[in-house]
Amino acid sequence: MEFACEPDARAALDRIRNENRNALYEITGNVQAEEAVARRSRPGRPRKGEPVPTRPIYRVNAAVGDSKEQEYAELKLRASCIVLITNMFDVEEHPTEKVLRNYKEQTSVELQFRAIKEPEFVGAMFVKKPERLGALAYVVLLAAMVRAIIQRRARRYAEANDEELPIPGKRMTKRPTARMILDSFDAVIVVILPNGTRMLSESKMSPDKMFRALGVSPSVYVTIPRETRAPQDSEPECARVLKMG
Repeated sequence: MEFACEPDARAALDRIRNENRNALYEITGNVQAEEAVARRSRPGRPRKGEPVPTRPIYRVNAAVGDSKEQEYAELKLRASCIVLITNMFDVEEHPTEKVLRNYKEQTSVELQFRAIKEPEFVGAMFVKKPERLGALAYVVLLAAMVRAIIQRRARRYAEANDEELPIPGKRMTKRPTARMILDSFDAVIVVILPNGTRMLSESKMSPDKMFRALGVSPSVYVTIPRETRAPQDSEPECARVLKMG
């Protein structure tokens, strides 16, 4: 930067240093006086041997100096510290590292609760009695647990086999979310024959890799579980025990 007088140049250098006073490096610089070619006072070509007019200018030379190691270390320490308040005072049972790890891992639980709040989970369910609401909440929590297990099993398979899994959108990933995994099964088509038999439609979109990753057979879509309930004319063993008591 060029200035016509030295005070303006030094004021500019001080302003640069002041604006960067909180930076993690030093700002060095100086003001250097130079002679610059000035405009002639009259138009036209200069005469032979006429001296070239000059004027003094003051140039500010600023540069980034050495880093402030102490300030950097203090800033890094403050940025790496968090205030974590807990009521688990047993240091032997709950050491600091364990408390911090559990705190950071709670995001995975919070993500499952966010999924529970989606309209497809409870948006269209209405109950009147408190006990039914409690039962519904229990079922929803069980569904969330199964959802989390599905995600964990797929990710562990991908990591153990160093294999990417296909997800909707013709993408591949080693860390599929539960939503991605469940969406991949939308490609499964079940055909019901006139005699009631079920069979899977052959499709190139079938998520065979995902079935393998979860350890689940595609036959779950076509296998009808057998009736395990006791016949109505026979009395369950538990009923007889209750009567005897």
